Order: sequence, then structure tokens, then C-alpha cells
Amino acid sequence: MTQTADGSIFAAVGGHDTFARLVDVFYQHVDADAPLIAMYPDGHELEGAKHRLQTFLEQYFGGPTTYQAERGHPRLRMRHFPFPVDFDARDRWLRAMRGALDEVDLVGLVLDREVAVQDADAALARHGDRHARLGDGVHRARQQRDPQRDITRQPGRGV
Repeated sequence: MTQTADGSIFAAVGGHDTFARLVDVFYQHVDADAPLIAMYPDGHELEGAKHRLQTFLEQYFGGPTTYQAERGHPRLRMRHFPFPVDFDARDRWLRAMRGALDEVDLVGLVLDREVAVQDADAALARHGDRHARLGDGVHRARQQRDPQRDITRQPGRGV
């Protein structure tokens, strides 16, 4: 990766505009994936989800702390727990993000993509698999208690 004055990935790849493009392309992929878009409480209305993901990614990669100012600590497990995030959903999300990363020209970023993918896969293996296992059991239990309840479409619940 090239170095920037502040040393952040956020600055190295072009800042806010680059993250806006990345998130827009990512959600084009999500919108085209029926099982994945079904998990979003507002359906194809993705402006809120786009804003949340963009501000999270910007903060995570060294940009402004807008996400924390608006929503507090990310608490990603807690925020995503109501949703049926299983292995298939995880893989679909990763495919959408990898597709977006491939389509967006990250100016100034020199990164071996294979190493980055392996690092992301290793992180998901440590964290994502555990969440998928825990979440799957919780959603099966909820479905057994109330089989008519569609837990993927809860109005007012943001990702």
C-alpha cells in the first residue's frame, strides 16, 4: 500500500468518494441477489444500509468517525443477531463485496488481492463461522416457537 500523510487506508485509496463508489457497487450486487436482498428489512430501499456501511468502512479504514458519532460502538454481532446470517448468507455477502472491490478502481492502493482475500477468509473463519453457528441455532429456535413469523422482514430493524 502506498503511504499517505496520515498513513490511513482511507486516504490512500481516495477517501470518501472511493468508499461511496465501493458501497454503491456493493449494493448493486446485493440488490441483484434475491436471497441476500431478502435479508434487508427495507427490501430494495437501501439508502440507510448504504449510509451505515459506508460510514462504518470509512471509520474502520482511518477516515472520519461519523459512524461512531451517529450510532455509537459498532457492536456488529449484536446489530446483526436478529438476522438469519448463515454460511450461505456470509458467502453471498463476501461475493458481493469481492465483486465490488474488483469493479472499483482503488487509486493509490497497491495490495496483493490474494493475500487480502486469504486474510479476510481467515478472519471470517475465526469470527463469522461462530456467528453463523450461533445465529442458525437461534433462528431455528425462533422458528419452532413461532413458525409463521418471518424474521427476515422486521420493519424498522436496520442492518
